[in-house]
Amino acid sequence: MSNDLSGESYPQKDETVLHELLNKSFSTYSSSSLKRKRLVESDAARRQYLTSLEKQLSPYLEIIVGDTLHPAPEFISEVEDELDELSGMGRGQWSVQVDAFGSTSLEKVSLHSVKFPGCLFYILVQKVPIAEPGRANLSQRMLLITRAPKQLNSVFTNWFQAYFDIKIEKLSFPQNFLHRFIDDYIQTRMRESNDVGTGIEIEFSIGLETLRRISITVEGEDVRQLYLAHSNSFLDTLFEHMKSSTGILCKGLQISRVSCGAGVLSSEGRIKFMKQSFLTEMPNGCTFLSSWLSNILDVSNNFTL
Repeated sequence: MSNDLSGESYPQKDETVLHELLNKSFSTYSSSSLKRKRLVESDAARRQYLTSLEKQLSPYLEIIVGDTLHPAPEFISEVEDELDELSGMGRGQWSVQVDAFGSTSLEKVSLHSVKFPGCLFYILVQKVPIAEPGRANLSQRMLLITRAPKQLNSVFTNWFQAYFDIKIEKLSFPQNFLHRFIDDYIQTRMRESNDVGTGIEIEFSIGLETLRRISITVEGEDVRQLYLAHSNSFLDTLFEHMKSSTGILCKGLQISRVSCGAGVLSSEGRIKFMKQSFLTEMPNGCTFLSSWLSNILDVSNNFTL
């Protein structure tokens, strides 16, 4: 599966689905393959899933929702939009879009959307061949993208593991994956408009008691000039520049988070794609987002559980 965005053209069927993911912070999880018990797309199956899940979530929803919703203070800004959207829907919804993205990079991927007040759970399901002698069959690999208070998130992931008899682990992104996100963003923006917007930010995890993190912000025009002056990876170029100009050896540090006009990725598997004109208006915006969901799904598929 190619990660080079140049020359790729995707249908725009996926825009509505992709836009649901914008301006929201999510955690990501990898699961073992579903072989014996499948995640079925029929109405009857989804009603069954929803009924079973509601039994597990209800006690916590009563605490968080009640007659009036009182989330933890630090979580209020995270759920306000969902509360407006979900306030009139009852307890919950489970919907599915088969081949939801209609693109080469996410071909044969179905999207299950599970929504409760204050909670959003997305399940990307990819059907893959089972490489076993004499068995022409498909298994299901899944990426879980969740946004909920910590307790409800745990209830959902625990229910999912038990119901489908699988193992789920919190996803983490390797360093080269974070590098690629920044490089792809810069290359795509430069092809689209010959600028990189507001620039980028890289956060390093130091781990010292007196110095836990270092953050470097590079303004858009500086990013553009460095990109035009060098042809290799932007972060490699930036790190060499930092070494020669300040003596800071960034290359030996662990990147914990990268941020750009397209969004934020952290090494701990947190994602947030930004609702900006780059993703919502420019021709390659949805291509970029679709491609990076595909890349995250690839990481999930190769994640060791």
